[in-house]
Amino acid sequence: MRKDRDRRDKGEGDVGASLRRCIVTPLDILTTSAAARLIALMREEINGRPVCTAEEVTEALLKAYHVPAYHGFVASDGTGICGYLGLNDRYAVYSGGAFLQITELVVSPDRRGRGIGRLLLDHAEEVAQAAGFRNIEVNLPAAERLPGTHAFYTACGYTSRGVRTSRAIG
Repeated sequence: MRKDRDRRDKGEGDVGASLRRCIVTPLDILTTSAAARLIALMREEINGRPVCTAEEVTEALLKAYHVPAYHGFVASDGTGICGYLGLNDRYAVYSGGAFLQITELVVSPDRRGRGIGRLLLDHAEEVAQAAGFRNIEVNLPAAERLPGTHAFYTACGYTSRGVRTSRAIG
């Protein structure tokens, strides 16, 4: 699924009312390395320290090509890859059946505040609707660590429904 959109800045950041052309396309072999760098950066921001290399993320993305439930997308604004969106088809009784999980959504730090994150989120919502899903979930880091992330999702209409916990087992 390819989506071309003209995005007009809504006064966020320092780009004024400039018109930006941004394209969302499926992740492919040519965009994997750039996407991996963004994901490694996202994981560092979440954890407050480097936790993986871009090469390790590249390996994981290459494996993801063979996972039917996983969908990766990149955003390009004409100067290169500036965003990544990872989606996972999920099923849970509490959610009323099938739903879409946003596993990664990251925008390059030098391009934040220009509508790219919203473009990727809009794309996730369109993918969910096309698949017949009724819900989208996203797990967020603690608000104290990344308050801007929480503010972004809240501004986009997402509400907190509790805390998800996890434990590494391997």
